[in-house]
Amino acid sequence: MAIVVRDSRNRSPFWYACYTTSDGRRLKKSPKETNQAKAKLVADALQSAENMAAERTLTAIRTRDLLSDVLQRVSGEKLHVFTVEQWFDHFVKQKQKSRADKTALRHEQMMKEFVGFLDHRARLNIAAISSKDITGFRDHRQSRGLAPSTLNTDMTVLSAAFNAALRQGHIRVNPCLAIESLKDKRQVLRSLKDKLRREFNVAVAELEHHDVWQRSVIGVVTLSNEEKHVREMLQKVLDKSDEILGSFLIGQRFEIV
Repeated sequence: MAIVVRDSRNRSPFWYACYTTSDGRRLKKSPKETNQAKAKLVADALQSAENMAAERTLTAIRTRDLLSDVLQRVSGEKLHVFTVEQWFDHFVKQKQKSRADKTALRHEQMMKEFVGFLDHRARLNIAAISSKDITGFRDHRQSRGLAPSTLNTDMTVLSAAFNAALRQGHIRVNPCLAIESLKDKRQVLRSLKDKLRREFNVAVAELEHHDVWQRSVIGVVTLSNEEKHVREMLQKVLDKSDEILGSFLIGQRFEIV
């Protein structure tokens, strides 16, 4: 049975809801209500949810309906809950009103891609989407050979949709924020070549796989009258490359001619 009580020391103006959980514990929580009748409505709703949980009849839909009913009776507002499909459809329609056709089309296409990737899970509450879903979607797109710059744009578009949901209170955190941007091949190579040239005064160029974003072969050349000096210099270059690239470096060798 749910009841409401005041703080015995009068430290808070709010009523506290006291109810029994599905595992038999007695809890006391504040619904942030100064009106006793409204606080009791919240307490009864919490107790009803716990009772259904104990009976194993509590579902997402029943929880949503229960909370929506309480919210309407307490504040006069209805609880607006969106599935992933519903929220993205709503988001795209808003973008179509405020953005250029090309930008709106980009948003619409990305929303369709993500919903298609989620399949039946797209009918879940938008708040159920986690960073794991976002990572899985990006990995799926990456497996199709898309460049990092394209994948990063994907994340930017998705993040905008989740940011909008966050601002309107439909989710508590944007799941895209936990995803790091992928480094573009050109950025990685530019950084590598600049550092090697600056530190060792060597010639550096990309030799193979210019049009493949996942792979590259880099050539480094240095000149000297002494073979020992060439070997030492190239070994330093290889060590530095390994330091910069880490796991991206899958092979290395040098030749003396």
